[in-house]
Amino acid sequence: MNSVQITGKLCRGGELKDLESGKQLFSGSLAYWNSYKKDTEFYRFVIFGKQAYYFNEWTKDGVMIGLTGRLSTSKWTDKKTGLERRDISIAVNEFDVLTPREQVDQMDDAGRPDDQDHPEDPAVTGDLPF
Repeated sequence: MNSVQITGKLCRGGELKDLESGKQLFSGSLAYWNSYKKDTEFYRFVIFGKQAYYFNEWTKDGVMIGLTGRLSTSKWTDKKTGLERRDISIAVNEFDVLTPREQVDQMDDAGRPDDQDHPEDPAVTGDLPF
């Protein structure tokens, strides 16, 4: 069985692309706080089709999301070194935006609340380690 369910925050640098087939592709990264290791882990993911469009419209950097999908391996040859490379990412079947819509609408492009009444508070500024 190849199944993945993960929850974390959307990282910066996600991108929506139009493919030659006419479909869309969103590729991004999710930050997951591993409490056992006390470290943040990053996972790449891709979303295809209409879901890619809606994901791009409904989310911003820093938003908490839940992803369900499968692991996907890509292989290619590095043009500089000639070595074969591989990358594992999550091919998303379903997603949930876990941050309330009102909060997403109030976030700036960096994923931080527009209201900066308490700029040192990490819960307000989004500077949490997860």
